[in-house]
Parts: sequence; structure tokens; C-alpha cells
Amino acid sequence: MSGHDIQQVCKKWGHQVTDRYHSSPGKKQQFCDKCGSETITQCENCRADIRGYYHSDVVLDLSGQREIVPSCCSACGKPYPWKLWFDIKHAVSVCVSPAKYLIDSVVKIFTKK
Repeated sequence: MSGHDIQQVCKKWGHQVTDRYHSSPGKKQQFCDKCGSETITQCENCRADIRGYYHSDVVLDLSGQREIVPSCCSACGKPYPWKLWFDIKHAVSVCVSPAKYLIDSVVKIFTKK
């Protein structure tokens, strides 16, 4: 049967526990094994399931790719508890990447023989 499975994610940091909550029940965890935070499978605002892996009757997926952890609920649009962490992580990467590139370039100039 085609359709989305459910995703289980830790509330604090957005670590993905599984994107196949129903089809791989052995991966379910009440608490995140990375940070110890409680895990959820539904939006705390509207109780809609967090969309997980898409099972298709037509296509056999052997890629092993996982569903991306969303930052907001697809049903009500409210942010999940980990959205602030996602925003901070993105802001830091946007600022740090250019600085790191510049520093690496300067270091290469001065370390050439």
C-alpha cells in the first residue's frame, strides 16, 4: 500500500530516530540515543503524524536514503520543538563557512614553499 510511514524524532535537537516507525518497529525508542531527549511521532499542536518514509507499490527503493526531518508541521504549519536549533545551526553554517574558506586560503598563501 502506497503512503507515508511515520517519523520519530527527538524533541530537543531534532535527531531522527526512524523514518519508518510502523514498517521497522524494532527501531522505535522512547528516548533519543544521541542526547537522551524524549521522542515524538506527532505534532504537539495538532497531533498530526510527522511524515516519514514514502512507501510505494510501484517503485522499489534500494537507496537507503532517509526522509529529512522537517522543521514545521505539514498539517498546521506550527514549528516543531527543534526548529530553533535548526535555525541556529543554519545561521552558524552560513556565517562560518565563508570565514573558514577565507582563513584556509590565507593559511595556504603563507604556508606555500
